[in-house]
Amino acid sequence: MRQFTAIVNPTAGGSAGAAALLRVARPLREAGASVETEYSRSLVHAQELARRAGERGRVVLAVGGDGIAGGIG
Repeated sequence: MRQFTAIVNPTAGGSAGAAALLRVARPLREAGASVETEYSRSLVHAQELARRAGERGRVVLAVGGDGIAGGIG
């Protein structure tokens, strides 16, 4: 099964980001996938987290608003 890293912008949308993460992570974990969560401090930090996850062969999930999705996509 694939391994995923969810990069979360904790300031995006109040609690919407956490709720979105749960909706995505739960079925992945139930299917046997590994899902780790990283919380970004800035867009540059999110980009670094995504780069490191990609180097480890993990699928990167951007959880937040358009900024994080576009910034690490």
